[in-house]
Amino acid sequence: TSTGSSLRFKLASRFRGKLLRWKVEEVAMSVNTKDPLPVDVFGIMLMRAVEFCGKDHMPGGVRAPHLKLGAAILFYFVYLVLVCGITNFLVVVLGEEMHRLGDSMFQSQTGLHMSDGIMHLQEHTVGRAVNATVHPGITDGLFDVCTHLHQVPRTYIYCMMVFLWTSRMLVEFKSARTWAIWAYRIESRSDPKDPLFSDDGRTIIRLDPWMKVVIVGSVVVVKMILCFLTLHIGSCFLILQNNGFGIVLKAVAMQILLGIDEVIVGSLALREATKQLQETVVAFPYSSKLAKTMYWYDGVGAIVFTVATAAVTYAYVGLKFRDLMLLRQSCHLYLSQGRLTGVRVAFNTLEM
Repeated sequence: TSTGSSLRFKLASRFRGKLLRWKVEEVAMSVNTKDPLPVDVFGIMLMRAVEFCGKDHMPGGVRAPHLKLGAAILFYFVYLVLVCGITNFLVVVLGEEMHRLGDSMFQSQTGLHMSDGIMHLQEHTVGRAVNATVHPGITDGLFDVCTHLHQVPRTYIYCMMVFLWTSRMLVEFKSARTWAIWAYRIESRSDPKDPLFSDDGRTIIRLDPWMKVVIVGSVVVVKMILCFLTLHIGSCFLILQNNGFGIVLKAVAMQILLGIDEVIVGSLALREATKQLQETVVAFPYSSKLAKTMYWYDGVGAIVFTVATAAVTYAYVGLKFRDLMLLRQSCHLYLSQGRLTGVRVAFNTLEM
């Protein structure tokens, strides 16, 4: 019994020693990091809220803090109205597009399920003369659907565009992650007499606890919802396009939804407010010990994000829209084989 107690004491002492040493190293590696506020709706709302709550400690005071905070809140509500309106419109349009290219609509046009249509095309990928009115092995409806889907000559472009769109969503994800780090890392004000800004009036060093809760609810949660919703809508839109020009056009048009927060501040906010926002930074203690231990900044992080982007791309192209992509490929092979055979038939006719 005494031997067991001694062993447990040694193990506990060794564990406490390692934990204490790890904490000392963590504190030693912690640095006071400064990040600039983003020039968007969320950045100006945080800056005005800190000015309003810390106006008594600001050097030189703050002029019309209520009015400034009200304008920032107005920008935020305008942003929410625009985002909700555009997103609702895109969801309705996406529902119509998915119904138009869904299995039920395909069955009404061809009399077959999409999987059966794919099998028919694969079984009858045989020669067909160019401009021939007959298309052996398949119905007129299936041939018309194939002709419509064949407007995009290379199906791999869908994988590339979804991959690029997913990569674009990583920017929004990282932005939400940065705000979450700020809410966690920035020092909380325990005494109302402590200032929120530094002496220069341009560095946010503290936040009230309720401010952190508001940041998580109104910024982090909103950004994450918008990120995943836009990822889903954009990926589905791109895959459902049957025109090469439409794929590029839709990808460019949907960028508007992601830049609304910056457009509002850039267009509605005045020059002095924008300049002040560009000069404001957030200071917080940050340690990269865990990241360095994982070799995160040495290539692991890039590999993880790349693999995650490829996985999301496969989830949409290879799983969710698997039948549609197989139908496109089958139609492409069927019609391409018809063209090649048409060339052979024309060449044999000339020889005769």
